[in-house]
Amino acid sequence: MTSEPSTADLKQFKDAIEFYEKEEAIAANYTSDFIRESANALLADYLEALKKHDNPEVPFTKDEIYHLQAIVVKLRGLNRRSNLRTKLAVDKAEVRKKELEKKYLALQNVEVEIDHLQRAIDDLKTIESTELSLVTPEEYAVAKNIPFEEVAAMTEHKRETELLNLELELRKGYVTEIEQKRIELAAAEKALDERQRKLDNIVPTIQQVRKIMTPALQVLDLHTVTPPHLDRAARARHLPSQLSCLYVNVIVYNKINEGKPLRFTCNGSIDEVEAFEAAHKAKLDQKPLKNRNGDNSDDEDDEAEAMEVDAPDSSRAESTKNEELVDHFKSKQKLFAPHPISFMMELPRSHAHKTNLSFYYLPDLDVVVVKAALNVKATHEPFLNAETILDEIYPGDKGTFDSPIASTLLSLAGVKLSEIQLTHGRPYKFAQQLCLVGNEDENESTRGDRFRYFLRTILKIDERIKTREVLDATYNNALNAKYLDSLPEALQKHVPKREAFKLTDFTAIDTDKILDFDGFSTRQKIIVEQLQRVGQLDSGFNFVANVADSSNDSIRVHALFHVPCGYPDTEASSMVLLIPADASKEKQAFLTGLDFLELYLNTEVPKQVAASPQHMFALQLAILPSRVDVVSDISERDTTEGYAPSNFFFNFHMSRLNDPIFDFIPSRNAYGRDAV
Repeated sequence: MTSEPSTADLKQFKDAIEFYEKEEAIAANYTSDFIRESANALLADYLEALKKHDNPEVPFTKDEIYHLQAIVVKLRGLNRRSNLRTKLAVDKAEVRKKELEKKYLALQNVEVEIDHLQRAIDDLKTIESTELSLVTPEEYAVAKNIPFEEVAAMTEHKRETELLNLELELRKGYVTEIEQKRIELAAAEKALDERQRKLDNIVPTIQQVRKIMTPALQVLDLHTVTPPHLDRAARARHLPSQLSCLYVNVIVYNKINEGKPLRFTCNGSIDEVEAFEAAHKAKLDQKPLKNRNGDNSDDEDDEAEAMEVDAPDSSRAESTKNEELVDHFKSKQKLFAPHPISFMMELPRSHAHKTNLSFYYLPDLDVVVVKAALNVKATHEPFLNAETILDEIYPGDKGTFDSPIASTLLSLAGVKLSEIQLTHGRPYKFAQQLCLVGNEDENESTRGDRFRYFLRTILKIDERIKTREVLDATYNNALNAKYLDSLPEALQKHVPKREAFKLTDFTAIDTDKILDFDGFSTRQKIIVEQLQRVGQLDSGFNFVANVADSSNDSIRVHALFHVPCGYPDTEASSMVLLIPADASKEKQAFLTGLDFLELYLNTEVPKQVAASPQHMFALQLAILPSRVDVVSDISERDTTEGYAPSNFFFNFHMSRLNDPIFDFIPSRNAYGRDAV
């Protein structure tokens, strides 16, 4: 073991670097035992020196002090070299660790390379063992037009090479043929797009033809059925302006004919159908040729005949002349002849309002026309127009049971569609079965095209007539300052009788003053602040209603109405925010608020019309099922109770489908632009 350096040794160092190198050399030779023994020996000398100086009152002599200081210096030097030894060991371990890491990474790279090489070897083995499906020697002989013996005489290597070359040639031919087919497909798609563009260009012509045909249909007492995609904007003319707002405020019992079954009668012969459809198909095949040759004589004749019917003498009131015009029109049967099969039904109502309806299909226009023999008021006529019956109740319907607005459609159905589906299948199929004549095949594919509008029209005719009677009475009572309780007894059953709640206050309020309303609690203000912050309450009119349950004073709910400017003509939606005053009774408060909406919109509004015109806005809110969002805050309680207030009105609406008490009839604008 290296000894401690003396003073003479220290003097021979030229600089600190040489000193520390010497120190590192000395520390490198130290062992744990040497450090422990040296430290114990120095401590023993220190304690011995202190023990010899047994009198604490006598100070240490100068030699004793130097001796003790020398021991301390040695201990500090021993500690310094011990730490230096530890540091050297750590540095050596770090260097070793880095070397091992480099070797480990190199080993991993080698393993990855080995795996890569192994996969390459496996791929080569797979390719080596793969057997290509080549042409047979017989096929090769036929393709090359050589005897089979010549092929058999070839060496195995040459034969395999020739077969492989022929296989490659054949596959190249297949690839070329596929590319050619793709080019032909692209050309066919382009031609199809061009045909579709031409069909779209024909739509204005169809509109013009329909305009010309309207007087002719009126002479025949026919009401045209317009498919939704042809003329949606024209629906506005079917209701007077004074009725269009009240049209939405109608109560309907969802039972048709009070349990009496409808009776359907189908007239026609399958022989006539086949002859008619064959002639109609031939006519359609000839039309493109005539258009290409510039021959529009038939169209001009059609228009001339339509105008002839449209422009009779001013004395049209004379019945004899009307009959002559109708006979002349029917004798020609050139303008959109109806299909041979007709469909008639009788609505079993009171004797004074007995109704017979006949339905005819016009293949040229792809519409169903309704001829009504009604003994009802003239104001009922708009309800029989299919732009009201079909386009508004079943917008864009393709005969499927499921609908994007299923809750609204099912609630408006005249009968339980679920029962029809169980008995006859889907309504689309039900119409086909009803219109099946005796000698027609039940699987005839064209029947679905001929009668796809029939069932939807018939199921709603009687219900809409009932609705119109309530509508007329409601409007007349509102104008005469009478209330719905003055309705005839036969119509009183359509009005909900509920007195479980009362409207304590109904006030118009400015948007910037909503938060100052005293009826809001802290929790309710947070909801309104959020709606105000996101701009939900901007640009419109706001009203606050306070509703209380008469049977339970603790159940109270505030209803915040927001009606955007221009509603319902614009795409914006009204909003009703039901805010329960007590969060613990939220579900009961929502039910109370919805009952309030039902009664207020259908019975209280006529009372407010004369006294406060601003309350007319509530009439527009009757289209709640399709255009109004019922808003509330979402909490954990909503999930545990099993209902979601943000969609609560629809849940409440759908739960009463089997035995509904009331319903809202959407207005002609209820579905907006997305209904097609």
